[in-house]
Amino acid sequence: VLRSSKRLWPQTEYLKALAVRGERAALERMLTLCLDRYLDASSGLWREHLERDGRPRSVLINATSLYHIWTGLSASARRLEANSGGLSAASD
Repeated sequence: VLRSSKRLWPQTEYLKALAVRGERAALERMLTLCLDRYLDASSGLWREHLERDGRPRSVLINATSLYHIWTGLSASARRLEANSGGLSAASD
């Protein structure tokens, strides 16, 4: 079943996959996309579920999403640090 809404957890799983594969440029793009779309910079809260137009579907977030956020971001950070010192370095 196809849905027009977007969930956070598949994006973080993709971050982990890119980190494992060592695809630095794609990892940096996806990390930026996740932070821009799913993190509300004004409140510091994560958005669990977005409508097609990017509006949050709900203000609630599943507790399991914290696991996905943590593992996605930590895998990304480890890969980026291992490959030359973080986000400020030039992409591959």
